[in-house]
Amino acid sequence: MKKIKILVLALTLVLLTVALISCGKCSHEWNEGVATKEATCTENGIMNYTCTKCGETKRVATDPAPHTNTEISSTGSTCTSTGERVLLCSVCDTVTTEEIPARDHIFSVRVSSTSATCSLPGKNVYKCATCTATKEETTPATDIHDYHDTAEYMMIKTVPTETTRGEKVLRCKTCALERVQPYLYSEYTADLKLAEQKLKGVDLSSYSGKSISSLSTSAYKDPLKYPTKGEHPRLLINTTTLNELKAAILKPEYAEFFNEVIRVANGYDSGLLGEVQKVTSASSKGPVGEHNLDEELYDCLMAKAFLYLVTGVKTYAIDAVRMTKEFISTIVIESTAYDPERNWGYAMYAAAIVYDWCYYAMDDTDRADIVRGIEWRLCKTIKTATTFKQNMEIGFPPSTQGAVCGHGSERQLLRDYLSVALAIYDEYPTWYEYIGGRFYQDFVPVRNEFYKAGMYPQGLSVYINIRFTSDVWS
Repeated sequence: MKKIKILVLALTLVLLTVALISCGKCSHEWNEGVATKEATCTENGIMNYTCTKCGETKRVATDPAPHTNTEISSTGSTCTSTGERVLLCSVCDTVTTEEIPARDHIFSVRVSSTSATCSLPGKNVYKCATCTATKEETTPATDIHDYHDTAEYMMIKTVPTETTRGEKVLRCKTCALERVQPYLYSEYTADLKLAEQKLKGVDLSSYSGKSISSLSTSAYKDPLKYPTKGEHPRLLINTTTLNELKAAILKPEYAEFFNEVIRVANGYDSGLLGEVQKVTSASSKGPVGEHNLDEELYDCLMAKAFLYLVTGVKTYAIDAVRMTKEFISTIVIESTAYDPERNWGYAMYAAAIVYDWCYYAMDDTDRADIVRGIEWRLCKTIKTATTFKQNMEIGFPPSTQGAVCGHGSERQLLRDYLSVALAIYDEYPTWYEYIGGRFYQDFVPVRNEFYKAGMYPQGLSVYINIRFTSDVWS
């Protein structure tokens, strides 16, 4: 009996020990707590919590309450800067600040607008109503093409062969896209044959018997630079820039320009000038006076020469050469209201352009005909079998007038004579020896000196289009 009591007592002690150990490891479950001290904006609060399983309690500090703020001042924000709000707590008098975010731009002022075309997107540029910020918006290209549909804008693009068709094209008015028409070999051979026949039939009797002058090679010092023989074109365009031009005319931004070149090139099919007229109102064809000038014709034949350069279509070159001979043989200037040497000079320049740009489509006879015509019909006019009249104030050879100012410093030598001398250098080198020699000896040193001043000495209001641009031409 005694042993049983001892066993029961031991078991009781074990159970009591287990209970005590278990109570020390309670996984507390705290109640919602009771606030014993409310928090303020300057002091923490206190919360008392009790475990619902074991009755243990704990005390926890709470964060201060937020300030009870009132706005006392503010600085507004803009689209380029933040603002600031100043706040005062009504409980503790603490002053705090808050940043006001910058506002969005108000892009309400449209400053420019470019409409979309068939190949280029449009663009609208807007300015913020309160600052200088801008925003661009683009509109997609329309992809709707408006092609020229008349013969004056037709261009022969590629020459056919016996086995391949060529192409005639009408271009979009605003981009380089082309509407292609076939150009058959039979058409091309007929066109080429007709062009060659017309070229052979030009009447050059008004000057064909005259010899081409050889100019002095000792009148002036040797030119500092010479053109490369056998390399054409060399006036305004060379073999490098020609390739750049061919690439450029395929770009939309040059479409309007190139379409106009095509139109001008198709404007005339004859270079024969009509009867002398008494012109009372200046126009794009020529000045007031008595003459048969048609400077739009010169533009036409130069445009044909340009098309030959970029397409290689020989009929363009043959027509340009023929029309050049025709206008040279029929040009007459009895009088103009002012400075006829400028009109003769533009004719010289046009003839030089055709000579240079159509060089490889001509033979030696064609080249000699043009040079002879430049000398005996443009530089001077035959009066009798043994007499002639100088057409250029600077004379032929161009030795008179000064290089500093006046008519001598205009296009006569700086564009007209110089373009001829450069164009014909391969066949008639003494012209460049003389004209280029005077250019480098008389004209260049003067300009190198007075351009140090950073200004043009002959005035801008009257002569900017004539004398300053003459320097630019050269």
